[in-house]
Parts: sequence; structure tokens; C-alpha cells
Amino acid sequence: MTNPIEKMTKADLNALLPEAERYSVAQLRKVTAATLRAMVGRRRALSGRSADRIFFKPVKRSEDLKLPRAGTKRALIVQALADGVTVDDLAARLGWTKATAQSAIYTDIRPMGLGVERRVGSLWLITPKDFEKA
Repeated sequence: MTNPIEKMTKADLNALLPEAERYSVAQLRKVTAATLRAMVGRRRALSGRSADRIFFKPVKRSEDLKLPRAGTKRALIVQALADGVTVDDLAARLGWTKATAQSAIYTDIRPMGLGVERRVGSLWLITPKDFEKA
């Protein structure tokens, strides 16, 4: 089966790129079709990374949860995830770097027994089915 990108013209390939990365008509004459195909392919591969998915599931029973104390950074993370938050927003709320915020989700939230999923670009908290919010 042939890749449809292989048959596209340079103008068609250029149109698939984000507006900020598109070439002008003069630049398009100088760039090769292979370069454009590689750029489009890379963009498509990267777009698959942010698909909706569950990062980790919660424990099965709410008795197994280890919830954080009120007022702690962990409690702030849990609340932010319950409201739906991006990693960038979480980092800004806590005054951390993006890498630290991502790490905290795995090292702090997962051991508590809570789950995290990504839906439509935001991270959301997953609680056990029998969990009742206070």
C-alpha cells in the first residue's frame, strides 16, 4: 500500500504544515519534496503523542486510597487534577518547572491510589468507583 503523502505536490504538503511553519512561494521553490514529506510525517507522529489515554488507573477500592493532608502541595495537585489541568498550568500554579510537575503526578499521585487520564489535552483525576467526594 502506497503512502498518500508520497503522491502529494509540494504545495499540498506545505498546506498540511502549521501556519507558522509553512513556506512562502519563493521558499517552496528551494525546498525539496522529501524535506516537506519528512516535516509532515514528523508532525503527524508527534500529534499521536497527545491522544486521549489513561496514564495509570486508580486502586479498585476507596479504602486503599492514601489521600493527602489539606493545604499541602499534594492536595493542590489532586484538586487541580479533579478540575482538569494541563501540565503547564499545574507547573504555573505550583511555581515548579514542567518536568517537576510531570514527575509529581507519577511520584506523588500514583502511590496515593488515584488514577490520571488525559482527555482533550487536559489531565483529569480518576477515583475508584466506590469513592464518595466529601
